[in-house]
Amino acid sequence: MLCSPPSLAGSAKSCTGSDILADAHLEVFEIDSFTGFMAPRPPPARLPIEWEAWEVTLEEAVKRKVQLGNKIGLTREETACSETWRASVRTVRSIQMQ
Repeated sequence: MLCSPPSLAGSAKSCTGSDILADAHLEVFEIDSFTGFMAPRPPPARLPIEWEAWEVTLEEAVKRKVQLGNKIGLTREETACSETWRASVRTVRSIQMQ
């Protein structure tokens, strides 16, 4: 039995000493007691606005169904489409990280 978070304490079984010890062992391996190997909070659905150019670039790749450049059996049209998208990626402004 895993301990419930403080916000849910009233609606779940209270923690015992062995529950707390079990949770401590999970922390050693960086395993969240409620989400397991998943992050405790879901990742953002979209990057912050300063990354919008990259979000749009990704959306375009999905829309065009861009293929790996060395994929065997690509048609000339698929190859040209993928190469055009890759060329557009090279023009996206890089963001300086601090």
